[in-house]
Order: sequence, then structure tokens, then C-alpha cells
Amino acid sequence: DALYLEDGDVLTFKHGEYTRGVRYSAEPVIKVSGGNARRHYDEVKDVQCENKGIGMDGDVNWRCSTDLPVGLKMSDANVVCEGYGGAEAGAVLRGRRMGDFQVQYEG
Repeated sequence: DALYLEDGDVLTFKHGEYTRGVRYSAEPVIKVSGGNARRHYDEVKDVQCENKGIGMDGDVNWRCSTDLPVGLKMSDANVVCEGYGGAEAGAVLRGRRMGDFQVQYEG
């Protein structure tokens, strides 16, 4: 089951949910891969990423946000998707999207 990212307005990632697919094993849909406050990864509950259009490189530009406790902020958001039908098709597998984020201390 495929979808075209450029057609979607918003992706929502929820804490505790996992990707599904046929080529790779399941992974959490929210991954905190770095930042000086990475140890607070469990504070990232739900993340919404808004489609801001196609960039010069042909990829979708995303603006991601989440509610975090005072003193923390999310940075370096990266939406990762498993392709479907070859790169030229522009489609991704439904259920094989994840967000990779960093959590920083504000200030």
C-alpha cells in the first residue's frame, strides 16, 4: 500500500507506535538520535510534521513540532520513509515512516 508524500499535508508520529514493512524489522516511529538533552527522549510523545513543499533537491521539506517541558526543544527533525516502486515513482510504503529528532536544552 503506497502513498505519495507530496500529496500529504501532515504526518503524525506517536510515542509507542512502530513502523511496519516487509523489507525491514519494526522500529519506533519516533527516534531521538542526539542532542545535548537526548536523555529526555521519553518526553517526545507526539510529533506533527507539516509538508512545506518540495525543495530544490526534489525532496519534501518538513516542519516538525511537539510539546516538550519548559527548557527543552526539538531540533534537526528528519522524516525517513521506505520507498516504494523505485526512486522515480515518488511513493513510499504506508506505515514505513519515522521521525528522527534531536532534543536540546533551551538557552
